[in-house]
Amino acid sequence: MKQRIITGLIAGIIFLVLLFYGNFYIYLSVLLLAIIGMYELIKMRNDFIYSPSSMYAMFLVILIFGQGLFMYHFFSPAGIILTLILALLIPVLTKNRTTFEDMAFAFFSSIYIGIGFYSLLMVRLDTSFLFTVMVLLAIWATDSGAYFTGYLFKGKGPKLWESISPKKTVVGAIGGTIASVIIILVMQNLLNESISLSQQFLLGISIAVIGQIGDLAQSAYKRFYNVKDSGNILPGHGGILDRFDSMLFVFPIVYIITLYI
Repeated sequence: MKQRIITGLIAGIIFLVLLFYGNFYIYLSVLLLAIIGMYELIKMRNDFIYSPSSMYAMFLVILIFGQGLFMYHFFSPAGIILTLILALLIPVLTKNRTTFEDMAFAFFSSIYIGIGFYSLLMVRLDTSFLFTVMVLLAIWATDSGAYFTGYLFKGKGPKLWESISPKKTVVGAIGGTIASVIIILVMQNLLNESISLSQQFLLGISIAVIGQIGDLAQSAYKRFYNVKDSGNILPGHGGILDRFDSMLFVFPIVYIITLYI
């Protein structure tokens, strides 16, 4: 527990400092996190890091982040078609040593990792440091609220999704959602931005619900690959994906919400 707290404090402070300075610092930091996250997912599947599918996945993650630097837009129809054609071509070029299944994993996992971390970057660059911190606090409040509510009720009540995460309960999920909404309401008063009360509730509930879905998604694929943690880069916490599982789902949705509020 002591190691977990120390690691969390040090990593959290470093990440918040980089988040505060933004621009080039946060760009490189989030790109590095995405690359490590992709590496962890590849290792969970027991793929060779220099295999064609793994190299393709890494290439696609970097390409998503390169949109602002190169004359290439992955999210355009042309960008998606070209990367899909490349994915379908690799099994042919390798004479099926790299299979269609390998490339399907590479394509979808790189989209999951790339868009998740890229959205975190875009929310920071397109809004403000405090807004991004508010979203992070809401995510962390959801986790803490769910944990302490579940502990308070001693795990009673129906399970949230027992086959995927046996310890999570519906009561805990509700407690986490309430905690997220409270953080948004408090932080919005400090930010003094022109977001209506209904929009604040929408944002708080969305972060909580989507964040818990992201947590369950990671639990599902760790259970499928029969691993406890995604990695060991963070002592006491596991890997990068163990810490960013909720964020990879939340920030794309928050980025969409920020475009309309």
